[in-house]
Amino acid sequence: MSVTISTKLYALILSVVCFSLLFGAYLNYQTSQLAEGYQDLISKDTASVESTRGIQIAFRQQVQEWKDILLRGKDPAMLDKYEKAFREQQKKVESSTHALLEHLRDPESKALLQSFLVSYQQLDPKYSASLAGFVTDKDIHRADMGVKGIDRAPSALLEKLKVRLSDLAQRKYESQTSKVASASRTAFAVAIGSYLLLAVAGILLVRRLIVNRLYRTRDVLEQVAEGDLTQLLPVKGHDELDQMAEAFNQTVVALRSNVGDIRKTVSELAGTSSVLASAAKNISNEADKQSTSVQEISAAIEQISGSITLTSQNTRRASELSSASTESAEHGTQAASQATQSMDEIKTCSKRLANSWDRWMKSPFELACSL
Repeated sequence: MSVTISTKLYALILSVVCFSLLFGAYLNYQTSQLAEGYQDLISKDTASVESTRGIQIAFRQQVQEWKDILLRGKDPAMLDKYEKAFREQQKKVESSTHALLEHLRDPESKALLQSFLVSYQQLDPKYSASLAGFVTDKDIHRADMGVKGIDRAPSALLEKLKVRLSDLAQRKYESQTSKVASASRTAFAVAIGSYLLLAVAGILLVRRLIVNRLYRTRDVLEQVAEGDLTQLLPVKGHDELDQMAEAFNQTVVALRSNVGDIRKTVSELAGTSSVLASAAKNISNEADKQSTSVQEISAAIEQISGSITLTSQNTRRASELSSASTESAEHGTQAASQATQSMDEIKTCSKRLANSWDRWMKSPFELACSL
């Protein structure tokens, strides 16, 4: 089954459209992967940094609540208020730390947070002992000296953890940015390469289906224009160009037949022309002969005319002299005899002239009939 050129071109266009759809789906997949990476960065790594910062803030607020206890704790109501706030911040730090431990995936960060939790849990007995002594003697200096500097180690661990998590988030952000750039370059390269490949394939297909065959058609048309009617276009299928080639071949075959008939007719006309030329030559020869006969007849007529003139003169003399003498009459009789003889000669010449004229008029018709 032969496929038409239009169908092949439609198939090529459909292939380009399908490739564009597939490439769009690939870009969508890459975009979703990058979006998931950024979402993971935002929801986990950045959230871990924010959680660490929240623990730091809660721990500082707990330390501040301890200072408020020492400053305002002489009033039992204020002591109870700030002690509750101190314990709430303590619970908040511990709960936030445990929650962060469950989400951390970096071993080093997890180890730092666990160290912070151990160091932090060691603070509670010291704070409780100092608080109990403050409640008993209300000695702010001794209570403060009992916990002085104990928050530095946990704070340093939290700061180190925050730096570690921030560094991990920054590196992951840079990695995602690099992936985006790499994916963009890859997608661009794939798109350019694929479209170039499709363009080359399309050009080769169009050249094979149309351009080369049009060049062949042009060459054959030039040869036919120069008179070579043996050239035909190859017909290999049933597409539009094959149909045109078949119609062209039929035209060339018909033209070849017509040219053959014309050549045959020209050959026959050439033979007829030769016969006509020969007949014309014969007619010319006969015309020359008839011209000679006419000249002879003209000479005879002139001779007859002279004889008639002479006879007339002799008769006039005979008539004039008849009354003169018998001898003259006899002479006139002799002249009459001569006239009679001359008339016979005229008659004979006239008959010869009539025969020559009939023969001259008959020759062209006989020649035409023979042709």
